[in-house]
Amino acid sequence: MSKQRKSIIKFLFIIFTASIFLTACSDSVKAIEKNVSLSVKEDTISPTGLTLVMKNNSFNSYMYGEDYSLRKEIDGTWTDLPMIVD
Repeated sequence: MSKQRKSIIKFLFIIFTASIFLTACSDSVKAIEKNVSLSVKEDTISPTGLTLVMKNNSFNSYMYGEDYSLRKEIDGTWTDLPMIVD
């Protein structure tokens, strides 16, 4: 087998493997979107903050940290809201 043919086969294998990996990641994100929700607790909205409730309706464990941002849909486009630091 020629070097050029081996290179083509190697390239196709890498593309195939990457596409399978990326498809699996996409499915994982969709599963999280269906099973985990984030809502605002009633009567907690004020000019200085609000209380968010994260609900996990799956048997999986998810971790979270401080890297949240709030977004608002404006004319069909999601826009980050500014962070207010006390």
